Amino acid sequence: MLSPSGQVEGEIRILASIFHFALWPIRGEDPEKLLEVFKAKYPGADHYPYAYINKGSERCSDDGEPHLSAGLPFLELLRAREFDDVLLVAARYFGGTKLGLGRLKKVFRDGAKEVIAKASYLTIAERPFVQVEVPFEKAMSFEGYLRKSGIEFEKDAREERYSFLFPLADTGILAYLEENRLAYEKLEPRRTYL
Repeated sequence: MLSPSGQVEGEIRILASIFHFALWPIRGEDPEKLLEVFKAKYPGADHYPYAYINKGSERCSDDGEPHLSAGLPFLELLRAREFDDVLLVAARYFGGTKLGLGRLKKVFRDGAKEVIAKASYLTIAERPFVQVEVPFEKAMSFEGYLRKSGIEFEKDAREERYSFLFPLADTGILAYLEENRLAYEKLEPRRTYL
């Protein structure tokens, strides 16, 4: 599965109508709140059709545009690319000339494809994590080992020790932990972006 590495936006103007498109990563945010952020960025638009996939849950809406003109086609584009944690949304400012259903659907499809093509992506992986409690006197040595091994980690100071949290990339780290008699706990897999 893929997710955009950042926000990407585009615009199409046709017969005095303006269409703003955005492809945004969700990354644990509430997709409905992200929609509100987008609407605030483009206030007063006539319609805000969208689709999102968030941890496998899907939702789409034409938001008053003709039935099946935008929301479901957006969702189908996201599904076809095997995306997750992603919001695809448009803001349409009507310019006074009706485009007709065929042309309208084409504009929505072309704008969506444009922002999808412009984006760079991260691979979503479910990876097990390890938490290690390390006494202060061993913390610098252990942190050095993690850095040398290229392991990204989070560190938190606790009473008389540090707590390190990192993805279990290979079993070599477990051998190191056992050799150095460091207590560790394997945690449930977490979603990470590579």
